[in-house]
Amino acid sequence: MDEVNYALQGKAIDILCLSETWLTDNIDNSFLIFPGYTVLRRDRPARPGRRRGGGVCILVRATLRAETLTVPAGDSQLESLWISIRSTTTAIVGVLYRPPSAPVAAALDDLQTQLAHVISTGKPIFVLGDTNFDSLQPDKPDVRRYLQMLSDLNTKQLVTCQTRPASGTLLDHVLVRASDDVTTARVEPCSWSDHDLVIAETTLQRERRRPVEVTIRSTRDLVPDALCLDLLVSDWSAVYGSADPADKWRAWLAVWSPVIDRHMPEKTIRPRHAPAPWLTDSDDLRALMRERDLADRERRERPADELASQRYRLCRNRVKSAQLHAKSAFFLSSFRRSRRTTWTDIRRFLISPRTATPSTSSAPSGTDWADSLNRYFAAVGPRVAAALEEAQRVVAPLSPRPTRVVSGAFRVRPVTLPELSAAIQRMSTSRASGDDGVTIGMLRMTFPVIGPHLLNIINASLVSGELPAEWKVARVLPLHKSGPVDDPSNYRPLSLLPTVAKVAESVVCGQLIAYLLAHDILTETQHGFRPGRSTESAMLDTASFLMEGLDGGLIGCLTTADTSKAFDSDQHPRLLEKLGCCHMTGLQQCLRPLNSQYKRTSGDEPSLSDVLSTHPDRPAAPVSAHRRREPPSSAPRI
Repeated sequence: MDEVNYALQGKAIDILCLSETWLTDNIDNSFLIFPGYTVLRRDRPARPGRRRGGGVCILVRATLRAETLTVPAGDSQLESLWISIRSTTTAIVGVLYRPPSAPVAAALDDLQTQLAHVISTGKPIFVLGDTNFDSLQPDKPDVRRYLQMLSDLNTKQLVTCQTRPASGTLLDHVLVRASDDVTTARVEPCSWSDHDLVIAETTLQRERRRPVEVTIRSTRDLVPDALCLDLLVSDWSAVYGSADPADKWRAWLAVWSPVIDRHMPEKTIRPRHAPAPWLTDSDDLRALMRERDLADRERRERPADELASQRYRLCRNRVKSAQLHAKSAFFLSSFRRSRRTTWTDIRRFLISPRTATPSTSSAPSGTDWADSLNRYFAAVGPRVAAALEEAQRVVAPLSPRPTRVVSGAFRVRPVTLPELSAAIQRMSTSRASGDDGVTIGMLRMTFPVIGPHLLNIINASLVSGELPAEWKVARVLPLHKSGPVDDPSNYRPLSLLPTVAKVAESVVCGQLIAYLLAHDILTETQHGFRPGRSTESAMLDTASFLMEGLDGGLIGCLTTADTSKAFDSDQHPRLLEKLGCCHMTGLQQCLRPLNSQYKRTSGDEPSLSDVLSTHPDRPAAPVSAHRRREPPSSAPRI
């Protein structure tokens, strides 16, 4: 697959027809990794007495719309696959393979039936494959009958030179209608197969793919020490001279942005993802491949020289071994970097999507499309929340479970420089940035210099309880999920918040989790968003619980629930009530705009504003009004 991907990218092939794929039903398309291409295949059916091998496949560039055609066929051993390619024009492409041992008469009758059917559509046709008819020997009876059949159907065979150097035969053909215009049909040496690569180019217009451009910060000429020195000698006094967190942030950006633009200028590029980085990024491996290609050329020039053939086989085996070692080293390096990088690389290079990637070249664009997406994303959350609220009116909502006795309430405190550094190190290595253009990599690289200035801004926000308005602005990217590309409901929004805002959230999250763990507020069955716990621990706990029940003669039942648009449909009054029961008095400044939406459900209990009335400068009074009631051991777990 690496060699095929290398040829696809290097020769800019739109459609690749493969014969003798040796694929079976046991091999899923998920293991056929051809980035940017759709895999269409027809494997050899298993029959008694038939040897393994055979099978045909077509790889189609994802920007082309391909559809498998049903063509009448007989009961011969001829293997074929026909597809319709739709672009600015429609054409039919077929791939054939006739096993050498297949009866000639039945195979030719079957081929004639299929060709007559696709020719009757009136569309241009292109048929490629290994027919095992040597066109260099037209006097043979089987070849003569084959060529006569093509002439009767007004088709022509374009390849004129040998395609299998080992036997000096012309077995791989390109068939087109005599009226169709094909500019060239040539044969190129292929050092990794005993059949050469047959390439046909047509004048048919294809739909141009809309190029994807991204803006990045160029690091080609970056000198990190020079960047840090420039930031060190800059004047940051305006940050400390402001009292409002928003003014501090704007003053920080006024110093930061010019320095970053000078050392890391913005650059617009068209990203290209290599299908096999262990092959394209290795100079040693590419050198071995060039040596193999030279040996193959020498073998072709001197077919009777056994030493040349032996040298080619040695170079070919050396390349195969080097490819395996390079791929192994690549994934080992990915695993050592981080688990997230490992699974990203596995999904990208080892597991292909089961469904073809839809062509987005016909997706709408412009201001009207952006407004349509914006209206849908803004309305879907309230719509789901209203539906949930209507459904909950039938049954009275359960009150939050009281927590354990705690000695004090939670209050956000100013963070120290080491804690801020640890929070930044915990964050993802993503290069995505918000509207300010700051990435987590920039902050890590320059933290020894800009750390104290950033600490001043974040602490000012934590103490005052005010979030700069710029930190609430997100860049929303619509990601296509499935279905038609012109339906907004088939997209999900990806919000890119400013990186510094996420750093501040990480600081508060760390303090909040420490409070919850210190006072044992979270239940033991809560596995999400907790350090040391994950989906794996939840599955192990569930399996252990079910096995204990089965050992005790009980019947196990597992119920799962999934809420659509869970974040957008969250009920703020309910959230405030739960925070009040957990004694989150320090969040009153941040949640003050939501207090007006809170409605008391019982006149005997204190309101949320009473619970959150502790002054931020006054020590919180001990709260011991409630104790969490633990369920009995025999109660079912949900």
